Amino acid sequence: HRDLHSFPTRRSSDLIPRDASATVPTKRILILFPYESNIPGFLNFDASFRSALAVSSEYQFEFFVECMDLTRFPDERYYDKLMELYHEKYSNLRLDLIVANLRPSLDFLERYGPESLRQVPVILSEQDPRLLGAPLEVPVAAVVTDVLDLEGTLALAMRLHPDVRNVFVVSGASRFDRSLEEMAREQFRNFESQVDFHYLSGLPMDELTQRASQLPQHSLLFYM
Repeated sequence: HRDLHSFPTRRSSDLIPRDASATVPTKRILILFPYESNIPGFLNFDASFRSALAVSSEYQFEFFVECMDLTRFPDERYYDKLMELYHEKYSNLRLDLIVANLRPSLDFLERYGPESLRQVPVILSEQDPRLLGAPLEVPVAAVVTDVLDLEGTLALAMRLHPDVRNVFVVSGASRFDRSLEEMAREQFRNFESQVDFHYLSGLPMDELTQRASQLPQHSLLFYM
């Protein structure tokens, strides 16, 4: 026989695990991305950004992500409808921060953004300072950039393939693609005495795939 009264009594609330996150404030972050959602660079950015904030002990974070697909649907009516939707979704939700991933996101927010979003602090994230383009018209809390080392990438490729004689550079037709091509031309000047460059820019997909399938020997395809 054991004396039950010898065990300390416990309140029912002590048996329920406490949620530490309930004691810290929540910050709501809207991430805007101008292209479709399956681009590897954006997936890496999104995962890294969330992981970096997850270690915070001062706040918990709620994320909202909008991949706007602006290139595949370049229509003013689509843009207007898109921002009508965002106004409907976020006008009554207190956002603490907007992260504009890549300059087109910021330009789109400036031109089409409803007043409810214009009052929220913005951070601009860009791949390279040279892709920022014209001076910013929207006041931002911070600009965070990386550096695209196109020259280093090509140097590595040529060390791995020392018999390369031709480099075919593939890029698209959008303003962003044209900026990338300009950067490539600038950074690749130091290699012009070693290889011949051919720029396959803004071609229809059928023509691009046909030309890429018929490259001469000792060629390197540099996909922007």
